[in-house]
Amino acid sequence: MSLDLKNQIVDTWNINNRINLYLLEAIPPEALNDISASKGRTVAQQLAHLHNVRLMWLKVSGPELMEGLEKIEKEVIEEDQSALYDAENKVRPLCLEV
Repeated sequence: MSLDLKNQIVDTWNINNRINLYLLEAIPPEALNDISASKGRTVAQQLAHLHNVRLMWLKVSGPELMEGLEKIEKEVIEEDQSALYDAENKVRPLCLEV
């Protein structure tokens, strides 16, 4: 695969992740328990789901990158969003291996 395509994949990941983090930072803590329109999950449950799907992807594609990452529940998102940032840093190097 060309270096240009790898860079495009990493750039796409960075853009997507940056938008997710902007969204997370913009949500007031009291809104994390609001119910979203899809599947009746709260905002915190949706964010936890996003994180946990990333972990499932890492477990299959780069198990060595799982160190220090754990599945989270919505209560964790309500208290501390750092797990989302930690997973983001593990996925980026995996994008380069495509």
